[in-house]
Amino acid sequence: MTRSPKYTILAASLSLRLAVPAAAQDDRSPQEWLRLATEGDAQAQANVCEGYLNGNYGFEKRQADAFPFCVAVAEATGNAATQQMVGALHEAGIGTPEDYAAAARWYRRAADQGDADAQHRLGIFYGVGRGEVSKDPERAIALFRQAAEQGHAPAQADLGHMYHQGLGTDTNLVEARAWYERAAAQDDATGLTLLGNLHYRGLGGLPEDHARAAELYRRAADMGHAPAQANLAHLLEHGDGVPKDIEAAKRLYKQASEQGDLAAALNYRRLDMQ
Repeated sequence: MTRSPKYTILAASLSLRLAVPAAAQDDRSPQEWLRLATEGDAQAQANVCEGYLNGNYGFEKRQADAFPFCVAVAEATGNAATQQMVGALHEAGIGTPEDYAAAARWYRRAADQGDADAQHRLGIFYGVGRGEVSKDPERAIALFRQAAEQGHAPAQADLGHMYHQGLGTDTNLVEARAWYERAAAQDDATGLTLLGNLHYRGLGGLPEDHARAAELYRRAADMGHAPAQANLAHLLEHGDGVPKDIEAAKRLYKQASEQGDLAAALNYRRLDMQ
């Protein structure tokens, strides 16, 4: 009897978003963005911060310069997107020592202004207990909901997970499914994977459908999502919902193992020795 795909810890809870979601990139030069920023244009200031951080908007990526600039902008303007990025820099230890307490303070300032990324990150802090933030699943679910209702896909996946596991709320698999579906509709890899798990098990009002689960795992695996790669590899190894393909299973186990999935590494080793 084969092992069914595992339920996964949310990758969304482990990924750090360092981008400003508001403005699409355009053809303005870095010099133009800097001019607008010095004139007090809040979006331009946020874009310069992101430009130094991620190399967007034509800027050369200079993360050492990003932190002081972003802090200055966040302090001077109160721009929520920039405040969120300062929190992310503190959390990741980019340009400054890792400092979860400072990250939480900046996330809270941005979250109070309705920034969905900040609400999501702060929700994660409450979900796991991080830095000076004590674990509080009820507070976490409230923050995830605020972000999810703005269409924030990772928060939608995390909110679904809270309903799925009964964290901060009663277990409700139908509600979990609804939030997973909203995240999956935006091609969120975690949402796709967790929705696949419901299809595989036949939960949340869904019929058991291993082929549909495999389709969802494949979409997430193609994005490099390690839990989906491991789950799809399992199905391919056993011909469960998909034609059996040991070589494809090996490739996926290896890809997941390279992202730190220990079970996938052991499975790859096992198949490679056969």
